[in-house]
Amino acid sequence: MVKKKRFDMVFYTYLVCLYPLLSMYSFWNSSFSYADVLSFIFLFVMILNRPKIQLKVSFLIILGLIITHFIFLCMFYDNIQISQMFGSTFRLLLIYFLISIKNHYFESEKGIKIFIVVSIIATIYLIIQYIMSKFGVYLSGGIPGLNILRENVYSYINDVTKYDLVYRARSIFEEPAHYCQYIVVAINLLLYKCEYNKKNILITLFLIFGVILSMSLLGWALTIISLIVWLSSKRVKHYKKLIILLLIILSPILFVFFTNSSYVKNVYIRKFVDQSILEDDRFSSFGQVLKGKTFSEIIFGHGLIKTETYINGIPRIIYTYGLLGLLIIILLYLLYLRKTKNSEISKALLFLLAVLTFSSEIIFGKYLVTYLIFCEPKKRIDLKKGDLT
Repeated sequence: MVKKKRFDMVFYTYLVCLYPLLSMYSFWNSSFSYADVLSFIFLFVMILNRPKIQLKVSFLIILGLIITHFIFLCMFYDNIQISQMFGSTFRLLLIYFLISIKNHYFESEKGIKIFIVVSIIATIYLIIQYIMSKFGVYLSGGIPGLNILRENVYSYINDVTKYDLVYRARSIFEEPAHYCQYIVVAINLLLYKCEYNKKNILITLFLIFGVILSMSLLGWALTIISLIVWLSSKRVKHYKKLIILLLIILSPILFVFFTNSSYVKNVYIRKFVDQSILEDDRFSSFGQVLKGKTFSEIIFGHGLIKTETYINGIPRIIYTYGLLGLLIIILLYLLYLRKTKNSEISKALLFLLAVLTFSSEIIFGKYLVTYLIFCEPKKRIDLKKGDLT
């Protein structure tokens, strides 16, 4: 029985740590991803073991609200896309369920090791992509031999050569921003959960270097926010003088880099010259989501369906679940924040999650797992001696 439970925990830990990557690939050319299939396998094994699991109140609330919302839309909306909404809603509930049982199955120490090792490998590949692009060789994102569910990941390389676009390395992820969302969690794990030794400091700097090379403005912002939050944490109080000294030394170097680097200028031109940053998809949909909508659509939303134009962040929540749904999500977020108030890494990750909620679809997607799985409602488990082997 002990061995079975141990297998469950290892299976679960690998599954949630690799969930964003596993969600990218189609299982045998079907509409299901490897994350979907492996989640079902885990649930089957879990049920066979007949576990005594106490589900979180927050998950039960979410389950009840989503089912009620689904029934409500089906009853009162004539043109609702039931099949599409059912599939997306079921996948989202599966993600929330995996998060809700983490206290029973997640092995923190193993999870930290897996996450950091995967981040190092991903960053090495991103650097290889960047170097090869300087010689006119563009390597696509994704693992060779596996079919990516999003076809535009493959077409990106053709678009770069055809339209002479600035190539942006994305490692084994769908987009540079997705790479950064994953790597930033690893950076926070190193800052809060690992010992401050030469090896871990070099790994942290290496991952930050990868974020810089990704040319993701979102990634840069998340990294800067992470470092600012970390500097204000209790854990660095014994190192503050050393950190301040390093910042004084590094500041002129960073200033020269950010003001003279053509690499940084490309990001500036892309976000602020070629288009206003307010026209970016992350911000432009704020004024559109309520335009021409009925009162019931504004209050209750349209359900988790595809939209004709891209919407993300808070507007996507309003479009999907309405203003009422947005209010409930805020209340659940505050409840989760209150339960994790004694953990510094939890507060850091939840703050980053709030930032991403304004600029991405993280509330509806696979990266929600990566930001909530390391939050610690009950206890802290630190990685001793920074050993990643």
